[in-house]
Amino acid sequence: TMSHWWVDIVNSNGIPAKFVQVWTIPRYCVEPIPWSQRKQGVIFCGTMYPRRAAFFDVMRDCGVDVEVVPVQPTFQDYLELLSTSKAVIRSDKIDWVINTGKGDYRVTDFNALWQRDIECAARGCFSLREIDVEGPLWGIDRIPTIVTFKDADDAAQRAKDILALTDEEGDKAANIAVNE
Repeated sequence: TMSHWWVDIVNSNGIPAKFVQVWTIPRYCVEPIPWSQRKQGVIFCGTMYPRRAAFFDVMRDCGVDVEVVPVQPTFQDYLELLSTSKAVIRSDKIDWVINTGKGDYRVTDFNALWQRDIECAARGCFSLREIDVEGPLWGIDRIPTIVTFKDADDAAQRAKDILALTDEEGDKAANIAVNE
């Protein structure tokens, strides 16, 4: 599985599992569109749950408008959207309960997969997402376009920092990310 946390849960139930890090296929890692030519600032592409709307309201109140874009019909369309955006943001942190076979387990730490962020990096797009313990295990610290945040206020500040990059700074970060 692509999560150390899930490997531990599965192994604790007597089922052999191991961590597999997934990276983007090289053909999807393309020369980034110049920072100055990216049409969208900070976008969100997904289902707009009330918790996400509230999160983006806080960001708007902090001075950052998140553009909600429709889910793309194909993976290639999604990749093209990433190529023309400066940043994508997600807000996925919620508590949830799973039954591990040994009873209910409340998940209070964010344990999402980092593949979507790696896809953003492969297109020179910044990815803003909640911080979690899996990030360092994926080696995301070597990719400058993957930026983590603690809450909506922190996300807004980090988005402002990204949008304030000069063309040279944006191009440099995008090129490092694509080539990583």
